[in-house]
Amino acid sequence: MRSIIIPTLLLLATPAWAQQDTDTTAVPAFPELTINDPTAENAVVDFGAVEALTIEAGGTSHPFNIEIARTDDQARRGLMWREELAADAGMLFVYTDNRVVSIWMENTILSLDLLYVRADGTIAKIVTHAQPGSRRSHSSDFIVAAVLEVPAGTVTELGISVDDTVRHSTFNNVTAQESSTQTSVSEELTADDDTSSTD
Repeated sequence: MRSIIIPTLLLLATPAWAQQDTDTTAVPAFPELTINDPTAENAVVDFGAVEALTIEAGGTSHPFNIEIARTDDQARRGLMWREELAADAGMLFVYTDNRVVSIWMENTILSLDLLYVRADGTIAKIVTHAQPGSRRSHSSDFIVAAVLEVPAGTVTELGISVDDTVRHSTFNNVTAQESSTQTSVSEELTADDDTSSTD
């Protein structure tokens, strides 16, 4: 009896990957990581046109050209796998509802400064030099509407502090003239990107 039960149990316990497969169609080992996962290194996530943003700190306005992460895929991808980021570049993560948020640096090669921004555009909290590749969670500790990621060292270099102001249409704190300037700068940046991609 034992001689029948043990082989039967072994057959039933054979994992699916070890069973003979008659289908010879090539399938990636982890298709969900290459096709559906925006955090995969080879994933392509479109962030749309670059937009202008200004940080007001110490009586000075500092212009930035940023990408916006509004969708779940954009937010999950963020600045993962980027090898370089211009000194005046960054990414603004915009949330549909104000809340306490957490950011981590998994798959992020660059060190970043994180600015947690309230709905009115004022900075609630700053984390400087967030460690690349870390799964440590950096909480906003406060209810915020967005998080701005910029290259590490930017906060110190520009003297940015809590309660300084981030100006962008997301926060409804730009004048009509500033908004049109931001739009024209975004269009120029997009045109430059289109031109350089055809070279």
